Amino acid sequence: MRNDIKDILLTKQQIEEITAELGRKLTEDYAGKDVLLVSILKGGVVFMSDLMRCIDLRCEIDFMVVSSYGSGVKTSGNVKIIKDID
Repeated sequence: MRNDIKDILLTKQQIEEITAELGRKLTEDYAGKDVLLVSILKGGVVFMSDLMRCIDLRCEIDFMVVSSYGSGVKTSGNVKIIKDID
């Protein structure tokens, strides 16, 4: 897979720093409020896990599954909700 990557836009360290800053900002902005983090399965799970560790608040999580591809590899442009948040 590494041979398929043409350009690296952000380093691992840059992503970690941006995620930590976003977590600090969310902690400030949502202090004293109920927080629900929603991730799109499956692609967003790792990022959401990293972000959750950077938020110093009690958070609930939920997941959605969506598709716009049908049986092909090119998007149809129509998003279908397979699993909505509970």
